[in-house]
Amino acid sequence: MKRILSSIFLALATVTMFGAPVFAEGDVAPQSEQKAIEPTFSEEINEQANYVKLRFGKNQLFAGNNLDINAKSSGLLFAFGNQLQLGAESEYAFVAGNLINYSATTEKDLFIAGNIIDLKSDAKIGRDVYAAGYRVILSSNLRGDFSAGADQVVLRDVEVAGNVNLDAANIFFEGNISIAGTLSYNDDAQVHGLDNVKAAKVETYVAPSYTLTAAELWLSKLMSIISFVLAAVVVLAFSARLRKQVAGEKAVQAFGANLVAGFVVLLLVPIVSILLLMSYFAAPLGIMMILVYIIMIYLAQALAGAWLGHVIVAKLLRSQAHIFIETIIGIIVLVCCSMIPGLNVITTFLAILLGLGIIVRSVKPGKNNEVEAALADSPIEKRPKVAKTSKSTKAKNSAPKSKSSKPKKDQK
Repeated sequence: MKRILSSIFLALATVTMFGAPVFAEGDVAPQSEQKAIEPTFSEEINEQANYVKLRFGKNQLFAGNNLDINAKSSGLLFAFGNQLQLGAESEYAFVAGNLINYSATTEKDLFIAGNIIDLKSDAKIGRDVYAAGYRVILSSNLRGDFSAGADQVVLRDVEVAGNVNLDAANIFFEGNISIAGTLSYNDDAQVHGLDNVKAAKVETYVAPSYTLTAAELWLSKLMSIISFVLAAVVVLAFSARLRKQVAGEKAVQAFGANLVAGFVVLLLVPIVSILLLMSYFAAPLGIMMILVYIIMIYLAQALAGAWLGHVIVAKLLRSQAHIFIETIIGIIVLVCCSMIPGLNVITTFLAILLGLGIIVRSVKPGKNNEVEAALADSPIEKRPKVAKTSKSTKAKNSAPKSKSSKPKKDQK
């Protein structure tokens, strides 16, 4: 029976492996006859035209100097360059450049920023427009709202089905302007041609101008001091290597090395993160690296304050204090220096470099460094060292005593 089953199994395996494939009507066609699936991610680099095109899913990205874009996309459209001529189709559009002529078709919202922005009359925008630049010109009818912030805003013969919100120094209404909703603009703007506007409601608002009082300024600095101290206490409490770099015997001498290491990290990490983000498979790693980089910059200032406190207490005052007390002193001095005009930028920059260098140099491998740092911070009292005996003393102690030195026994 076993031989019969083995023979049947062997015959089925032979037919399966070497038999010609047969497709019945309605079955799946061979792979050669199927339509090729377009790749999810593709890129195109044109060095002569000086532009880059990326496609990821239904979305497209264009970047270059002078671009004339007429592509079709059922997703998001990103366009960045110096001079942009846009006639593309997309669902949402995000555009940034110097000179932008927009004649594209956008099913929903448009987000655009640049120096001179001209929304042509043949542009078709399904919903809202959010624009920011030096000069913004609107010549296209809109089905939604129009919001713009610029030095000059120009509306030419347009019909807006929603509201118009403007924040500008100079506003020009040219031709017939029809606004179904509310026209709102800042009260200090120079308005020209307001009589040409037919709107359901016209209102002005006072541009907010807020300055911090002395009490609010000191309160914000106090909150900064507390947050820096808490961050430094947490990381120093759990890392013996950081304590050694901040308050060790060679902490002051390593000032230059820490600055150099911090400068390398400050420049190198963003470059590596951008390269990882440009790759398809390592993009999550690039995002994670950026998040770690932001956390490191924040902790760097706190650790720089701890190092400064150790220098003040140990080197300037010739005294001793707990590392947490030194941290509080150093952070207070650092925050006060950052409030001085002209010195705040230099202080913050040096603190970031120093702190990044301390973090990087504390994570380098080496068991001996970790053991030494743990022993240096252990609460066990150090025993006094026993003085070493010289070789001559050892020789005398180890030399056999002569017979004459032995006490004589009393003779009976």
